[in-house]
Amino acid sequence: DVASTAVATDGHLREPILFIANMLRAFGATSDGAGPVNYATNLSELPLRSPSVFNFFPPDYLIPGTTLLGPEFDLQTAGTALARINLAYSFVYGSTGIGSGTTVDFTPYATLAATGANQLVDSLNTLLLHGTLSSSSQASILAAVNAVPSGTTQSMNQAKTAIYLIISSSQYQIEQ
Repeated sequence: DVASTAVATDGHLREPILFIANMLRAFGATSDGAGPVNYATNLSELPLRSPSVFNFFPPDYLIPGTTLLGPEFDLQTAGTALARINLAYSFVYGSTGIGSGTTVDFTPYATLAATGANQLVDSLNTLLLHGTLSSSSQASILAAVNAVPSGTTQSMNQAKTAIYLIISSSQYQIEQ
């Protein structure tokens, strides 16, 4: 977990149920569990229904086009990659989030957005990525946050924009 020792082959794909749990936990969401289970199922990982003792993926799975082992990437298809992005969108922008029994409040981040986009992105970088957000990604997210139109909901929309862009990013998807 030391940035100075990181190499390009570090990390692993967050498996679906952990991706969902990490999002919920990071923002203090409450849930009856039904929505997260449904989304995990859509991402090819039905909780407590592992098809083998090796969990949901074979231990010797090679990431296509490489010589790197990445068992959890066996679940990553074009369909599940899009489903992850849709899940992130539903979590942030959906009227019922990821199920009517799951609630999350982004108000603290809207309050932070009102003090400045830099503080918002820095806080989310620390919360979600332990401060490892690349400078190019940070610049892109700041540009998107600053482009949110002004109005009575600007701060909340800025917070949601930053949250969505980070949790849908490859830097969040691949846990270092």
